Amino acid sequence: MGLFQKKQSGHKPSFTVFFDVDGVLNKKSDWRKAYALSKDCVDNFALLCQKLSKRYAVSLVITSTWRAGLTNDGSTADMSNLEKELTARGLKISGMTPISKKGRQAEVEYYIRRNGVTNHIILDDDLSLFTEPDRLNLYVPDYNQGLTKKDVDNIIKAYKKI
Repeated sequence: MGLFQKKQSGHKPSFTVFFDVDGVLNKKSDWRKAYALSKDCVDNFALLCQKLSKRYAVSLVITSTWRAGLTNDGSTADMSNLEKELTARGLKISGMTPISKKGRQAEVEYYIRRNGVTNHIILDDDLSLFTEPDRLNLYVPDYNQGLTKKDVDNIIKAYKKI
């Protein structure tokens, strides 16, 4: 499943956005409240997806510990609020990476292999979760700010075909 399906002609190449939640769809100051999302960060995420969807059939795959029901403070994540906020912006999570003791990079690489992903970006604020980040299209936003408009512009510039 992709985003903005009514607008897709079926001829666009696929593009997968792997995303973390904490530090991407929220910022450090939001972490005081469990399951908090930042409106600005989520809006910027939607803007990124919208820009990518001009050229690609975009799919969203969650990599966050939220997919396992955990947050950065160890409490149980409530995915319904995340899904509600994404749906309100015309977005839908189409998959999640598997949970593995091998770490986030291995989880993403497995998903890529298993699903034949060719075009992708990974949005994650924690570089330490990736043992060989140069092997992947990883973009690391500043967790103090979450995903910003400047980040969106930087990502789009990196994909000049758009």
